[in-house]
Amino acid sequence: MVSFWRIFLFVPPILLFCFPVFSQLKGKIEFLSGSNTYQVSVIPMTNWSPPQSATGSAQITLKAPSGQLSVVELQSLMGEWSQQDPIFSPLEAPAYDYISFSLNQPVINQTYTFGEPVILFSFKNSQGCTKIEIVDNQNDPFLPPNSINVNIGNAFSILGAGIGQNAYAGNSEQAVAECPPLALTSTALQNPVACHNNLTSIVLQAVNGESPYQINWENLSSGAPGTVQIGTFEGQVVLENMPPGTYAFRIEDALGYLGNDTLQILNPPALSVELQSFDASCNGSLDGSVYVNEVHGGTIANAYQYYWETNPSVSSSSAGFLDPGMYSVTVVDDNGCSITDSVEVSTFLVIHLNPIVVNISCNGAANGIIDLYPVGNNAPFTYQWSSNVTTGAYSSAWKLGPGAYSVTVTDATGVCTQTGEYTIEEPPAIAVEYEYDGPGCYGKNAFLSLTNVENTIGDWKAEATGAIDLGTGREFEIEPGKKLTLTIRDSKGCEFSEEFAVPAVKELLLDMGDDYLIKYGEQITLQPFYYPRDNVNFEWTPTDHLSCSNCPTPAAAPPKDQQYKLVITDTMGCKAAGFVMVRVFKSREIYIPNAFSPNHDGINDVFYPFAGFEVASIQEMKIFDRWGNLAFKADEPFPPNDYQFGWNGSVRDKPASAGTYLYMLKAKFIDGGMALFSGEVTLMR
Repeated sequence: MVSFWRIFLFVPPILLFCFPVFSQLKGKIEFLSGSNTYQVSVIPMTNWSPPQSATGSAQITLKAPSGQLSVVELQSLMGEWSQQDPIFSPLEAPAYDYISFSLNQPVINQTYTFGEPVILFSFKNSQGCTKIEIVDNQNDPFLPPNSINVNIGNAFSILGAGIGQNAYAGNSEQAVAECPPLALTSTALQNPVACHNNLTSIVLQAVNGESPYQINWENLSSGAPGTVQIGTFEGQVVLENMPPGTYAFRIEDALGYLGNDTLQILNPPALSVELQSFDASCNGSLDGSVYVNEVHGGTIANAYQYYWETNPSVSSSSAGFLDPGMYSVTVVDDNGCSITDSVEVSTFLVIHLNPIVVNISCNGAANGIIDLYPVGNNAPFTYQWSSNVTTGAYSSAWKLGPGAYSVTVTDATGVCTQTGEYTIEEPPAIAVEYEYDGPGCYGKNAFLSLTNVENTIGDWKAEATGAIDLGTGREFEIEPGKKLTLTIRDSKGCEFSEEFAVPAVKELLLDMGDDYLIKYGEQITLQPFYYPRDNVNFEWTPTDHLSCSNCPTPAAAPPKDQQYKLVITDTMGCKAAGFVMVRVFKSREIYIPNAFSPNHDGINDVFYPFAGFEVASIQEMKIFDRWGNLAFKADEPFPPNDYQFGWNGSVRDKPASAGTYLYMLKAKFIDGGMALFSGEVTLMR
């Protein structure tokens, strides 16, 4: 068995194209929509199982229009397949490109069952969807022999088909993979819409193609356009609130393929109604009537429904026993669509009220008047005013504020009435806009300017109590902190009055305090008193030897007498200034002990000078005994306050005798000056 198998494996593929007599497989290719994937299979025409199903070698050749096929993501599904180099536009078939796929190694355990496709491999086309077909082993123009001596075609070497036999029988009916046409379906959720010009929703469904999709649409009836996207394969999108009309849709998928659809959403005709009326004799006669003369449009199978706004309501095409007035009816069709219209019932025995309305003279005056001069067939008349009239049941109403008023006038019959409704208007209040200028600083006056005066009648005049009119009638000089009254009076006597006060400005205070006395080299903090304590800027001059020139309390260390000036400025630009003198003296203070006890107890064991910061160094220090002998000498300068440079009470490394000694030292100060100091010191044992 092993030897036979080895012979089988070495059958040259070229021989497999020569013996179709035992061919038992048919090729199939299909395009899997939504994934841009092509799948290649063979369909057995017989049954083979191992070992007869052992497949030694195989080749499948595909062709596609030139430039439209670029294989990517090849995936082997039976055995291991590889792609050969493409052949572009050969001389025999220049309109096509050819690609062959070969089985890399034998497949031993594959079972072939009659009629059940065996998937060989799949791939994607980076060029998008295109027509791809399996080469026809009998009729393709590029079959060998050809111009470039390549072996194309389809071949399978299967043990059960016989050694040297090509088990490939030819192509099945699915040997060509066409791109499924891109399509779009459009459906209205309500078609026709229930009522004239109602809105509905449109469901758009993508069919085939490659996601994502873009859909451009236009309502051909109105010209309204739009664009939507569908992100998933054969997904849906819903267009909300779409009016009726004819829509054109154009869909484009990710590969650039196009599709179209149209949808007509029917629109029922608009409802319309025609009303008629018969006049009443007069108000209160209840002998008028109204009726529906014609109704058109809407959706109706039997009869329209009617709803009159009368008291009581009426549900028929007519209503009677009506007084004069406006009467409304709502007509409803089978879909619940409605239209409302009104008709007037007039009267032929009319009471003419002939009103004279006098509006309020000034805002807030409440002096409006309504005078009636009624004319009718049946005098005298009685009057019933609305409740907001307080002057009685007369033909006139007065002392009226702004608002709506009504009156019912009844003739002598007690049946016929006429109602009048009137509005008393109040003029708008005088509106005044004004602004202040200043006061900028303490002790200065402010200025008030009228920038706009509205709603006056005729000329007007302004007064400001306690202020000085600058002559223009619009500008006044005023004292801050004082309550004033601004009054505007127009030619009709209407007034505007308002109290106001310009806030007083805080006085800017500065006290520099006493002069300062410091040692040369000493630093002092300048501490002026100022008010207010915030929103103030500082400027010190001169700035020499100051830690800061724009702070309230700078540190000063002048080397000589110096006068400093401080100017403080508030947010309004107001200023206050002050001076302070810093006087400087040169200190020559130094402390020299008059006794010490070098007994090593840690207390006064060494004789040395003490000094403040004004002493820069001790230039020289000498100690003499009572006979004038030199006991200690420091020739090199050393700092004060340092025991390491002092005399420890020894003379030539031996303890000196207790007693009185003379000292002489020279000190150098930070201002460069020198001073000699001498005296006695007692050495105690």
